[in-house]
Amino acid sequence: MIDKKEINIIPQLNISDIFVILSIDNEKEKFYDLFEKDGDLKIAGAFLIDLANFGKIQIINNKIYVKNPNPIGDQILDLAFNIIKSYKKPKSSRKFFYKISTKELFQELFELILNKLKIYGIIEYQKVIKHHKFIKYYFKGRFSKNFILKKIEVDIRNSILNELLNILLNDKEPDMKYYCLLCLLSVDEMYKVFIEKNNYKKVKERINILISNEIIIKIIQREINSRHANVPVVT
Repeated sequence: MIDKKEINIIPQLNISDIFVILSIDNEKEKFYDLFEKDGDLKIAGAFLIDLANFGKIQIINNKIYVKNPNPIGDQILDLAFNIIKSYKKPKSSRKFFYKISTKELFQELFELILNKLKIYGIIEYQKVIKHHKFIKYYFKGRFSKNFILKKIEVDIRNSILNELLNILLNDKEPDMKYYCLLCLLSVDEMYKVFIEKNNYKKVKERINILISNEIIIKIIQREINSRHANVPVVT
């Protein structure tokens, strides 16, 4: 169990884990629609950020190159990393997004994240069973159709959120982990979930100053836009 005194951003949590934590609406005990929409692609983007942070990959001209093939030692990220390592030559980031968003793999990876957060005492959830079969929760990236959130450790979530708000509203400088988190939250302007409307303009300007030229943001947003434009994926 994680010591709740050490909850600024827990070292064992990756960007993909924190994304899931922040995606939960405490009051309604469900996921925010803006996070769930194309959630598979957003989590795939989080995996790329995590793998880059661990020094495992590099993205050049929209192609993913392996820098260090050794395992990370994290079950979830190693599963995602194995997809990239299985390619005989560098492939476009689009192929990675397509693979992660396949129903079976996305379901497996997402449930592994939930189980990790459960082990750390951050959330409790219950699988929903109907006619002795799990209700499929996968529908265009949404991930809440076959379980009910029972509990979220509010202190941990609020600690992360308060730090984000200090960065966005009080001009605190982000460390690398929060910088990466802001890159992910800028996709589809997901940060607006936590911001009052009268601060939208200020926060958008702040984000543009901090991370406007990050290629990973453009890559994730491109994949989301391509999905809704029905752009085919070359496999």
